[in-house]
Amino acid sequence: MIIADIEAIPLRIPFKAGTKSDASAWGDSNLPAADSLLVKVRTDQGLVGWGEAFGFRAVASAKLAIDQLIAPLCVGQNATRIESLMRDVQKKLHIYGRGGALAFAISAVDIALWDIAGKAANMPLCRLLGGGATELPCYASMVRFSNPSLVRTSVRQAIDAGFGTLKLHEIALPAIRAAREEAGPDIELTLDVNCLWTLYEARQTAEELKAVDLKWLEEPLWPPENFDGLAELRRTSGIPIAAGENVYTLTDFERLLAARAVDFVQPSPAKMGGVSELRKVFPLAAIHNIPVMLHSFYDGPGLLAAIHATAALGTAYSMTEWRWFDLQATIYGDALSPNGGRISVPQGSGLGIDPDPDVIQDLPLEINDDGKLRADEKSPMVFYRTVMVDGLSIFYRESGRPDAPTLLLLHGFPSSSRMYEPLLTRLSAHFHLVAPDYPGFGHSDAPGAKAFSYTFDHIAQVMEHFTEALGLDRYTLYIQDYGGPVGFRLAIARPERVQALIIQNAVAHDEGLGPLWQKRREFWADRAANEADLRANFLSFAATKQRHIGSNPNPETLDPDRWTDEFAFLSRPGEADIQSDLFYDYRTNVTNYLAWSAWLRLNQPPTLVIWGCYDPSFLVAETAAYQRDLPGAEVHILDAGHFALYEKPDEISKLVGDFLGRTLSQPAELEQ
Repeated sequence: MIIADIEAIPLRIPFKAGTKSDASAWGDSNLPAADSLLVKVRTDQGLVGWGEAFGFRAVASAKLAIDQLIAPLCVGQNATRIESLMRDVQKKLHIYGRGGALAFAISAVDIALWDIAGKAANMPLCRLLGGGATELPCYASMVRFSNPSLVRTSVRQAIDAGFGTLKLHEIALPAIRAAREEAGPDIELTLDVNCLWTLYEARQTAEELKAVDLKWLEEPLWPPENFDGLAELRRTSGIPIAAGENVYTLTDFERLLAARAVDFVQPSPAKMGGVSELRKVFPLAAIHNIPVMLHSFYDGPGLLAAIHATAALGTAYSMTEWRWFDLQATIYGDALSPNGGRISVPQGSGLGIDPDPDVIQDLPLEINDDGKLRADEKSPMVFYRTVMVDGLSIFYRESGRPDAPTLLLLHGFPSSSRMYEPLLTRLSAHFHLVAPDYPGFGHSDAPGAKAFSYTFDHIAQVMEHFTEALGLDRYTLYIQDYGGPVGFRLAIARPERVQALIIQNAVAHDEGLGPLWQKRREFWADRAANEADLRANFLSFAATKQRHIGSNPNPETLDPDRWTDEFAFLSRPGEADIQSDLFYDYRTNVTNYLAWSAWLRLNQPPTLVIWGCYDPSFLVAETAAYQRDLPGAEVHILDAGHFALYEKPDEISKLVGDFLGRTLSQPAELEQ
């Protein structure tokens, strides 16, 4: 059976909206996604095996190692000679080091070959390794929060899910103590600080940690290969020590164990050579009477390799590490999940489960041949999501890489986030785009006008809380029509979050209001006397159509579905009351124009102004008013209407992309 092909498949799985985390060894604070690298090995007989390399920031490097170094050595070789093939690969590549991304990549290929071996034998990997349990205890391995309140919440959620043992990644004593207080005395806690301290620092901290009653303290010392220091800390602190995740060779595991440095040894199958090397650690640990607690801080074939090896070779003390991440998808979907703090060992052949093809198709992480991250110039992948904000279900559209610069897209009247679909697909290669529907608009909740105060202040407040729920702490504001008054309120309330402004037919000066606004001012002056006229005209089908057509000399180029759909939205029960209330409050926007103008003059945010000249409501003269406040603003007047993005999607997308490319490298510091 010959290896025919090896394919490295990078994935980027986003966290669920609102997930919070602090900076840690695997990523920055509020990590937006978890990157993984799967490996697919195909044989000439049609068998396919799956492996996994340790991921996060190492994905691109490990993929490069597979594509350029490992695959050329393996393709064409006998897939059944796993250990001898992997030994040859290691010997030929040892001059590049025996750890890091190269070791991760070798591990992935090795795991995939063992998956093939199990499938060829028609038995689960655990049986191939000698038999074993069908179910294992597991512990929840949590992200770092630092905030004691967030720690308490996550600890409670894990306990409620049935876990009796939890792993913290906290480094601040208040957060660690909060975990113990929330967990109570009967829950086992372990603590992984990712090689944080010198021996002296660890000794000092260990005194404080004794009261926390840890099952083990993991990787306390820098550098991680300071085995003698670990042994000394173990001897003097009285706290059990665990390590091994960053040990790559059998020789170094022997050194670690001979130094009596640990109470628990933690080889990592996706880091130290895969199943071939991993299975040799178990008898070595048994000689030293040390339990093996595999490190498996990943979700794919590496996790399954850990489960099967533990089932076959572990002891009664062995547990499986379950990464307690709140992701939008998982590599195996519902086919693999713990229940009551225990995990079933898959009994299918090989690893027992193949990755979910939908996850692979829907959540790729694109990497160039040179190892640099990329994405398609036009990615069609737009996600349609909801999040609870202030008791309301807020609908939003989202596209792009969550770690890319964020555009917060605030829509106009009577549209919704749908108006930004052209940008969501065209700019997702380089930016993270988020477009919410306001309360009362689109697919967001629309409580009646008597139950919810439809004012721009209130909507801006909900949108501020929406950004906090999604963890958006830096963004460019793209504002159109009603997005202007919502966006300016956000900018003034939280100026530190605003990196730049993109203004498309949104007014902040009296010059921008055309003759149509005289009738609207009469409504503001005497609502009771003018309410009927407003509803008959402002909310009519004719007015809805006119907002799109304006003075456009070629109305036949405009899609009538847009105003037909918007009018259907305006015709929903209770919608006229909502929109009447909100438009009555529009008078407060005009009152705020001077304050908004002053804020622009004071802060001089990088600004792009895009204006559709056929707009019947907002005059082109508004662009000169913006230039008066912002002499450095970039202004483009287009042959388009109020909803210019529908008419000039490619032109506007290029303007936005070029503008942000020039400006975001030097973000402005804004003040109130």
